[in-house]
Amino acid sequence: YGTMLVHSILQEHTPFIIIGWMPYRLINHCPALLCALMIGILSRTPTGRLLVLGAVLWGILHPWLGNGVPGTVYTRYLAGGEAVVFGLWGAALLGLAYGKNAVKQHRQVLMLFTLGILLIAPFHQFGACCLLLGGLGYLQLFKIIQHKPTLSFIQQPAQVLLCIFALSLVLYQQVQHRQHLPQFDMEKAIAGVVDAVPVTPLILAPPDSFMLQARTGAGVFIDAATASFVSYDKALGPGINRMLGDAFGPAYTIVPGNVEAGATWQSYWAKQKPEDWAALGAMYGITHVLAPENLDLPLEQVLVAGDMQLYALRQVN
Repeated sequence: YGTMLVHSILQEHTPFIIIGWMPYRLINHCPALLCALMIGILSRTPTGRLLVLGAVLWGILHPWLGNGVPGTVYTRYLAGGEAVVFGLWGAALLGLAYGKNAVKQHRQVLMLFTLGILLIAPFHQFGACCLLLGGLGYLQLFKIIQHKPTLSFIQQPAQVLLCIFALSLVLYQQVQHRQHLPQFDMEKAIAGVVDAVPVTPLILAPPDSFMLQARTGAGVFIDAATASFVSYDKALGPGINRMLGDAFGPAYTIVPGNVEAGATWQSYWAKQKPEDWAALGAMYGITHVLAPENLDLPLEQVLVAGDMQLYALRQVN
């Protein structure tokens, strides 16, 4: 956050040494470290180990839940696995309050549990509910194991076997995904069109596009991740800045003075004439432009797929 503060004040004058080690990327490690911490805490008690076992089982079975759950519910609440992560988080916090042989609640941990819910609730209500349910589930399972201690003896071999099976399944899925990257219908249609082009295709897509190149097999001129390359080598900055300006207008580049109020890449594209597009294609070798369906361009439309339309840049009206 200190780096973010300095960056917000200095803007383009931020010294490279402050951003060159990519402190923004450190936050990407938080979910993995949090999962490792939660599993470590839960694995100390029979109750926690059963919950970890249930989480692994969920990871194996949840792709098939889409067949019996409404699509919107599955996509929004189940597909990403956030429910399990927040649930384990709540269980781990309560696991700190209930030690291996303890039955007395620790006031500090319960305060932390309550504080966690209050902090998350304004931003992620579903996560806060899952955190609460995870903690309550831990308490309920803790009481059940006290009355049925045999549950604590069967879980360890079952957990080992289930983890081995889950790891094998995940590895198999990753191999399949590397060979057959999942595609949406729009991406399949785009790939079919650009594959028929006699020259090497290069698509100019909206600036927020991501993974389009990997999913279509066609080159993408610039996407949402391109600007982050400056973090690896600051010498790339001027070139990327020029590419952004040429493709999306002054609103996407560092220019002296003020950018026109309300300027967007959509308004910039709408103002471009056929000869402007032809010049851009000749400069960078761009063969196609992918635009939203509500943004009409003076180019030959070769495909309409979903809410997007594909134009051929070299064949100008």
